[in-house]
Amino acid sequence: MLGLLLVFCVTSCKKSEEPKQEEKVTEQKVDKATIEDILAKAKADGAKWTEAEWKDNVKKVITGIAPIYKKIGDLQKEMGDGEDPAKAAQYIGELTKVMEEFEPYDNLFDTLDSIANTSEVGKAVINDSTWMKGVMKELGIDDIDI
Repeated sequence: MLGLLLVFCVTSCKKSEEPKQEEKVTEQKVDKATIEDILAKAKADGAKWTEAEWKDNVKKVITGIAPIYKKIGDLQKEMGDGEDPAKAAQYIGELTKVMEEFEPYDNLFDTLDSIANTSEVGKAVINDSTWMKGVMKELGIDDIDI
C-alpha cells in the first residue's frame, strides 16, 4: 500500500511550467462539526435551496477542507518530482498520516456530492467544473492532486 501511495505521490508531483501562484489559504482548523451541520441542512432542505445557497454551502465545505489539501500539496512539493527516491521516502510517512487525516473529510465531501445529486440545482452546482475550479483557485488549492 505504501508503494502504491509513493507511486501516486511521485506521479502527481510533476513540476509546473506556470509561474507560482500566491499562497491564498491561511492556516485554519478544519471544523468537521460545521461541515456535518451543512450536510444535515443539505439533506433536510437542499431540495429547496437556490443556486446561490448551494454554492455558498459547497464553498464552505471546500474552505473547511482546504487546509488539509494545503498540507498534502506542501508535502508533495517537499517530496519533489520523484527523481530522488530517498527524499520521497523521507516524506511518505508524513504524507500517509495526512492522507489518513483527510479521509473523513473526503468522505464528507462525497456525502455532500450524493446529497447535491438528489436536487437538480445541487447537481448543477456540484457539476459546474468552471465554478468549482474558480473556488479551488480562490482558495489556492487548484494545483494540488489528490
